[in-house]
Amino acid sequence: MPDPGLAALPGRNATGLNGVGFQRVMYTTEICTQPDPWVLKNAITSFPSGHATAAFAGFGFLFLWTHAKLKIWADHRPAFWKLALTLLPLLVAVTMACALTVDAAHNWYDIAAGAAIGMAMALASYRSSYAAVWDWRDNHIPLLPGQPFSYDVEGEAEHAAATISQTAGWGTTKKSWLPEEEPRGSGSVARRTFGWHNGDNAHSQSPLANGANSQTAANAV
Repeated sequence: MPDPGLAALPGRNATGLNGVGFQRVMYTTEICTQPDPWVLKNAITSFPSGHATAAFAGFGFLFLWTHAKLKIWADHRPAFWKLALTLLPLLVAVTMACALTVDAAHNWYDIAAGAAIGMAMALASYRSSYAAVWDWRDNHIPLLPGQPFSYDVEGEAEHAAATISQTAGWGTTKKSWLPEEEPRGSGSVARRTFGWHNGDNAHSQSPLANGANSQTAANAV
């Protein structure tokens, strides 16, 4: 901290900030009372921004968690308030980072580096705790210590209740986004992993069905 006694000496700035250099915007540490030069150097180092790192690590993780639990970018169109709520943590982190430039506490590159480090930590932390980051089918499922997670369709459907969203079958005991397969030879194409909902037409939606229709038409000609 600045020493008022040293600051009061003749030729010293009474504010404790001795401006030097171009337009006197550079300051020295000669009136600081910290005896350890290494600690003093660390105290005046601005790269990277620790505040930006903490903001993007914490609020970045909250963004990923909210994005997964509310299923914003999933298999349906979400409500606008869910999108706004999901993006709110990022807005808070950006606002905190921008405030560091307004009060001249950091340079822009200090903040950019801190934000990158914080977001990388958020991504790494989230992926180590949940089955996926961006895959909307799995990113809400927490991983268990020492137990492997099975990435299969049935397992994904059974974990649908682990979400906050109650839309499009999410939040239920088992999500039914995969209708049961129809018997072979029934004239219908088996519906597997195309993500159809009840009421969809198998022949109009399936790429396999479209290919079969084209082949049938060609044979008829």
